[in-house]
Amino acid sequence: MTETKLGPALQGVRVRLRIDEDGTPNPPQLPSATIMRKLTGTDGRSYYLVRLDQPVKSLRWDTRQEWILNELAVINHFRDFPLEELFGTTVASVPVRILNLMTSLQTNVAVLDLSKAVEFARGMISLA
Repeated sequence: MTETKLGPALQGVRVRLRIDEDGTPNPPQLPSATIMRKLTGTDGRSYYLVRLDQPVKSLRWDTRQEWILNELAVINHFRDFPLEELFGTTVASVPVRILNLMTSLQTNVAVLDLSKAVEFARGMISLA
């Protein structure tokens, strides 16, 4: 598999990522972020690598341990509602599933290895 090329429409776009549900009573608020690139996951689906402006400490619901959110991967929550819909005339935000990358991705990595990412939340992404 190779990296899916991301057209100029999304790469470098500033976004807001909101966590609606992460299994904890008070999901963290995230700072603005930038879409870095689009990758194909080991499941064959398209994911977007998003880098937060500042790292955020958060409580991981399943282990109750603190972890850092910095480089995240997002995928549309509904297959028929892609992130590209953000550029539609009536769509303000898109529902997404959010994964925390457990290791930083090198720029030459072409595939998102889902065994090195933890899906931890559902939320919304919108243009910043």
